[in-house]
Amino acid sequence: MARTSSDIALKTRGADKASSWPKARLDLFKFVPFRLNRLAAEVSSALAVEYQGRHGLDIP
Repeated sequence: MARTSSDIALKTRGADKASSWPKARLDLFKFVPFRLNRLAAEVSSALAVEYQGRHGLDIP
């Protein structure tokens, strides 16, 4: 199938239009891996307080 200059022009215009669309922003508070990471950090912090009080241990 031979390509014509109008085919190439249409593809180029489509690429220009797609690049001008605004990028979707990622809402971290709806992103499950981020939420799980934050939950793990909170649990770790709470446990660190317990370990420190009972046994004198830190996270490191």
